Amino acid sequence: MAETPQASLRVAFQGEFGAFSEAAAMQLLGENIATIPRPTFDSAFQAIAEGAADALLAPVENTLAGSVVRVYDLLVESNLDIVAETILAIDHHVIGVPGATLDGLRSVASHPMALAQCNNSSSNIRTSNAFPQKTPPGACATPWRAETDPLRESPAAAPPFATAE
Repeated sequence: MAETPQASLRVAFQGEFGAFSEAAAMQLLGENIATIPRPTFDSAFQAIAEGAADALLAPVENTLAGSVVRVYDLLVESNLDIVAETILAIDHHVIGVPGATLDGLRSVASHPMALAQCNNSSSNIRTSNAFPQKTPPGACATPWRAETDPLRESPAAAPPFATAE
């Protein structure tokens, strides 16, 4: 008797496709899961109650920012349990227009958390000219940057899997 294929596990996360939380979910549960992006932690938790997701991946600690307090609050308010853990190394790339060089770098604009993560880098890129902007989180900052920086003067810091195309 042939086995019937199992439906993919649907995993909600806060962020856009390509976000570090999606990468963490795939690292923990495998690439055959169906990821469900949600704009906020609240809506990611709500995805379980709505039946839109079978599981949730949410960060509870960040080595730079410490505890993700809103996630702890939502855990207390929910009937969900923590059943697994994964640690994901964070890696950002500086993205510029064709022909741009690191020597010509004057400033870097990105989401405040991405810039904070880059400040602890041992890279030779100076981030003293980095400035936080109200940008989308890293995974969707690249297209946002192209649309909102008509002079294309400021590169963005983004996760490598968000920059593959």
